[in-house]
Amino acid sequence: MIWTDGPSDIRGGEAKSYDPAVTLFDDVLPHIVPLVGELQFRDLALVALDVRWGGARLAIEAQANGLPVSLLIARNDQGRQRRIEVETESGVAILDFADEPGVIDIAGTRMNGDPQWTTALRPLGAMLSAFIAAVEGAPLDPRLSPDWAIASAAFAETIRGRYLAHQAEWLATRLGEPLDTELLYALAEFGSNEAGNADSISKAWPTIADQAELKMFLARSRLFFDAG
Repeated sequence: MIWTDGPSDIRGGEAKSYDPAVTLFDDVLPHIVPLVGELQFRDLALVALDVRWGGARLAIEAQANGLPVSLLIARNDQGRQRRIEVETESGVAILDFADEPGVIDIAGTRMNGDPQWTTALRPLGAMLSAFIAAVEGAPLDPRLSPDWAIASAAFAETIRGRYLAHQAEWLATRLGEPLDTELLYALAEFGSNEAGNADSISKAWPTIADQAELKMFLARSRLFFDAG
């Protein structure tokens, strides 16, 4: 699965933005894990994690029921991508939904991702309809269950320890180097309340002379605090 966003994508007539203090995987996995689960790839187990661009690009290798699952997620990329590729006996099946309702391509045969897109309820309308029906006594729509939220949070926690260890080690190798876009991204993510914006980071980074001072800087980070 590929889920990337550009630095200034326009959606619904507005420029998209993100909170730099929220990790990429915390932000995106709640969208991805339910989609992967609907393909019967459940109970994701982390195999490998590749961190690039200061944390703005992650390649996640996982397993589900003995099958390999690859997730590529990124911010500040070349543009918006939303794509699922599944290897089948008939070849690779692709769902590209960067622009809804998306396009399905199976062995070169293309079709509309949702033929009822213009007539059926949109996702928010369907969710509200299911919620109201449940309140009125109908069986609970499984899509309203908290199970996928719990699964997403659990997988994010599995990633977190390895991610934090990588970032701390990577920042240590960059000590004394001038700020660039990758360092700014990582430091904004780790920045404490008093050192989370670009101006504060520009002032703080040159003063961090060794790993002991870096450790003190990171110890003030909400990201490390939340991870225990």
